[in-house]
Amino acid sequence: MESFTTITSANFISNKRRSLLFDVTCSLEIPIKNFDENWWSLVSNIWTQWNSYKQTNGNVQKDFTCRLMKHWNSSTRKKENIPNEKCRITKTQLSNLYRAKIRVLWLVSLELIKVERYKDSLNYTHSLLELERVKHSQAVRILVKKEAIKNYPLLAIISAVKEYVTKLDLGTSVEKLKCKEVANIKYKIQEPLKAHLICNSNLKSDILKSMAFLIEKGYRVESYCVSRQFTSGIVFAHPKQLEKLQCHG
Repeated sequence: MESFTTITSANFISNKRRSLLFDVTCSLEIPIKNFDENWWSLVSNIWTQWNSYKQTNGNVQKDFTCRLMKHWNSSTRKKENIPNEKCRITKTQLSNLYRAKIRVLWLVSLELIKVERYKDSLNYTHSLLELERVKHSQAVRILVKKEAIKNYPLLAIISAVKEYVTKLDLGTSVEKLKCKEVANIKYKIQEPLKAHLICNSNLKSDILKSMAFLIEKGYRVESYCVSRQFTSGIVFAHPKQLEKLQCHG
């Protein structure tokens, strides 16, 4: 007989919820209002949708497979006339190696989400860490976005995110968080913000016009760029201010 475990968001800490939805050994029933934010956001990097079906009574059934699952073996063909030292180092992966599957049912009338192991699903043969190398969960990405909007250096953002997820008992989920991924998220957030804060949608043109205006008013203007921190801008000062700085520091 199939076993069921009724779950509420108060039952488990974040790491436990993540583990339950990673290795689904029994059917889970979760309140629908808590599912997306408190549960699925923790494992959005683990599962990828395979198919979906809406029933006549309004319920929705979705099947998910492991994100690492491949239907075809990785290519092992070597390009001709290319020395080995110039070939890209790649890792081959066998097909049908990661065949874990789950089924998620949205029971609308009951306001419940039912998560169960798929009938022909195999056991997981890898750890959560392998999935974190490929993609981070939506929960982690949301935390990165909240810190990235503050325009801190990349390492400071990573440090703040790691400190926060440790309090949530999700420290292992950011072990593989890299500067490149944080930089990409930071760029996507800040570019639209810059475009709305200035009149000219062309940022470079707007900066040049601002510099020309300040020079016309007698200010000394210098531009700067810190490439490693993805930071750039201008500094300006009036000659009288510079004289005071030289005299009084």
